[in-house]
Amino acid sequence: MKLRDEWMPTNDDVKDLFYSREETIAEVVENFDIRRKYSAEGEELTINNVTDWCLVQTSSNPLKELDDIRKIHCPITMDVQRGNYVVYENDIWLIDSNVVNVGNAYLSARINRCSYRLKWQNVNGDIIERDIVSYNASAYNNGIAGNNVIKIGTDQLMIFLPYDEETKLLKRGRKFFIDNNMEDPMTYELTRPDRTTYVFNGVGCINLLVTECAYTPKSDDLKYEVCDYFPASPSVNPPDETLVLSSIKGSKTLKIGYSRTYTVSFTDSEGIKISDVDFDWVIKSTFSDKILQETDHNTIKLQVKDEDCIGSSFLLQVLIRGIVSSEISIMIMDIY
Repeated sequence: MKLRDEWMPTNDDVKDLFYSREETIAEVVENFDIRRKYSAEGEELTINNVTDWCLVQTSSNPLKELDDIRKIHCPITMDVQRGNYVVYENDIWLIDSNVVNVGNAYLSARINRCSYRLKWQNVNGDIIERDIVSYNASAYNNGIAGNNVIKIGTDQLMIFLPYDEETKLLKRGRKFFIDNNMEDPMTYELTRPDRTTYVFNGVGCINLLVTECAYTPKSDDLKYEVCDYFPASPSVNPPDETLVLSSIKGSKTLKIGYSRTYTVSFTDSEGIKISDVDFDWVIKSTFSDKILQETDHNTIKLQVKDEDCIGSSFLLQVLIRGIVSSEISIMIMDIY
């Protein structure tokens, strides 16, 4: 605002006594640029793979100044949205608040330091990883009802992570490792996914409530840090246009201690049987060393004796020139 010596001089136009909106914004942007590049609060942040100077502020409340929460102010030109990851102080932070446009001069938001990298598998078996912000939520309802009785978990966590094509598919019953001690880990089950409260126009954060559940060594894989692990299923493609692989013949269950034989045959695109095909039998499993194999070209005999494998499954594949041409999933069953 311009200074004046007299109150509302009659010989001046009133609008000339004030800055225009455009002039005010330009002044704020200029001041912001100086602060973010030269003040003690100026820091380089990386958001959506773009690095620029921003302002980073801690809480003025002495009871919260040590919390892993910061307020950031970014140039108006940066692409900043709720659910974005921010690289700051060599850590991953999550924007978990609304992003406020301050007078078209700069953008303001809150970031929260991520404390754990969550892992799970999608339907194709690909291992998905996302950094998360988590809070103790044992006082919350876990969202599961049965016979008119609400079950309350003894240990619950509230989780925030970006809303995207993978996270939006997470459903109740999904299990996760959430523990830095992987020798005796704690596992949690998803009991309440919230895909709407913090999502606007398909962008934002998904909120998960998870409840402690039992660790199952047979299916919860410590090597990959994934619960209910199963081997990934690569896409099945014929090695060329003239060769078609028929399905592998054999039972999809294998009783512990007993052997079964599996056979594969080949035909060309016209259905004529082909007898001379160069291929490999391959077993995809985390316990392949416990699966006994005897191959005789087009047949393979399999047997598992270790009872710890009961309830687990593995893939039997046929590869031609390194390409998966056919496969079946085999479950290991008890003899009863």
